[in-house]
Amino acid sequence: MYVPRFNAVEDEATIRAFVTDSGAADLVTTGREGYPVSTLLPVAWEDDRVIAHFARANPHWKEIEPGAPALLVCRGAQAHPAPHRAGPVEHSRSNKHSGVRHLPVRLTPRIFYR
Repeated sequence: MYVPRFNAVEDEATIRAFVTDSGAADLVTTGREGYPVSTLLPVAWEDDRVIAHFARANPHWKEIEPGAPALLVCRGAQAHPAPHRAGPVEHSRSNKHSGVRHLPVRLTPRIFYR
């Protein structure tokens, strides 16, 4: 995903806090038929791992081979104020504006089962 330099966040503590505070992420994998499969899951960052939890009834987990590549998308705020409520927006490279600052985090883990 393209992220403009002035919007990039590289501080690991900030990224970890964002993932922890959001508490959920979309796990995207490739299913047995070759099509993408996605599930919104609760997540927690523990040490050097992000732990996600599937319900047993969710068939998605059965399609994931151990060690398979995946995409974990943690979005945070899912709303944006209406333009008439947000006030004026300052368009500049300084990234100073009113409204919600979007900071999606995309991680590319390998899947392992406990």
